[in-house]
Amino acid sequence: MRHLGNNVTAVGIAAYLCPIRIKIPKPPMPHIFTDEQLTEFFHVCDSFETAAFPKYRHILYPAMFRVIYCCGLRNSEACNLKRGDVNLSNGAIKVIGSKGHKDRVVYLAPDLLELCVQKNGRLSTRKPWQNYMD
Repeated sequence: MRHLGNNVTAVGIAAYLCPIRIKIPKPPMPHIFTDEQLTEFFHVCDSFETAAFPKYRHILYPAMFRVIYCCGLRNSEACNLKRGDVNLSNGAIKVIGSKGHKDRVVYLAPDLLELCVQKNGRLSTRKPWQNYMD
């Protein structure tokens, strides 16, 4: 509105000019983890022990956090993934209803795909009919 008032005043028409400028706050700077922090974080993920709830966190979380980090998924996208959304033969992950209600496909790096196949094998020997977060 201030710019409009300035433009109208510049062409010779009287207009009200707001004396206070409204400052738009800058978004906070994102935290970029150091290599040491990432190493420590993934070490903690790998050292989870079996717990009552969620039952399979010691298997799921190391792979899930690496997928979030390596593929650039949002937390909600990773948590909403279904087993059928991940194709372990070609490493494609279908992300359904991400930001802006759009779908997209991301691909796993070969070493991350190998880890996911290994974790899937460990989960399949358990109770494959259950939701793993129960």
